[in-house]
Amino acid sequence: MIDVSIVIVSYNTAGYLRDCLRSLAEDDGAPSHEVFVVDNGSRDESVAMVRAEFPEVIVVETGANLGFAKANNVALRQMRGRTALLLNSDTIVKPGALQSMLSTLDAHPEAAAIGPRLLNQDGTLQPSCYRFPSPGRAFRDQLFVTAVLANNPRWGDFRRWSHDTIRNVDFVIGAALLVRAEVISSVGMLDENFFMYAEETDWMYRMHKAGYTVLFTPEAEIIHYGGGSGKAVADRVFVEFSRGQRRFYRKHYGKLGEACLIASLVLGALIRVPMNALIALLLPAQRTKAWSIVKLWMRILMWNLGIWRSPGLCPSS
Repeated sequence: MIDVSIVIVSYNTAGYLRDCLRSLAEDDGAPSHEVFVVDNGSRDESVAMVRAEFPEVIVVETGANLGFAKANNVALRQMRGRTALLLNSDTIVKPGALQSMLSTLDAHPEAAAIGPRLLNQDGTLQPSCYRFPSPGRAFRDQLFVTAVLANNPRWGDFRRWSHDTIRNVDFVIGAALLVRAEVISSVGMLDENFFMYAEETDWMYRMHKAGYTVLFTPEAEIIHYGGGSGKAVADRVFVEFSRGQRRFYRKHYGKLGEACLIASLVLGALIRVPMNALIALLLPAQRTKAWSIVKLWMRILMWNLGIWRSPGLCPSS
């Protein structure tokens, strides 16, 4: 059995994908692995590029945009590794990162999965660790309680943590996530009812409920550009993120939990829209940022009140 099955879902990201695959190929110290590229109906040269430049990579063409969860599952059903690495196409894996993640996971048998230290393109830290969503946390976030008490073990989160130690976290973002194959067999694969966003949160929530932990390690570093396939479809990204949030709350907290999420977001908009409009009017240096926040929260408000719906490319939830 090989050590790692690397699964990369790609949707019109040929340039990013080439750099990602090149970074994997250039890591001479990487553990034994196989690489799947699951192409979600790309219209660029992604598939041809992979087959021409990386003939060792297993290419799976779905023929359509199946979403993140379903596309990953296509490869997870074929994997031969004792672990699986879900890896975004807009990443650069630094030398030694893959072996470091695997070694740390092997040293912690209680952990189901592990995430690396993510970096922005300029080398600065990209926060990647979060607490699980809940109705109470939704209201605390919108009332700024989480921000004020960020270091509080009960009420806070990881936003002021420097991501410089190995520690248990609730969940890490799915840009780079190494999971044990035995855990996938135990808790199941990604929930395909999630099209894009919140599926990894749901997965790690299920891992925690099954008695496992999730680790973060700073000893493995991966550059994550972020939004590689979503920049050209900003409305679609907003819609799918919003749907993913709703679906997570509805699945784990029921309709009442989903109603709490909606109420908290409406409350957040009613606080942030006038506050940032005032900042834009009084502080010229902050005007551009403030107005962008106003526009975002107006969109959130209209979405959650059912006033605005951007046309999605998949069935609504």
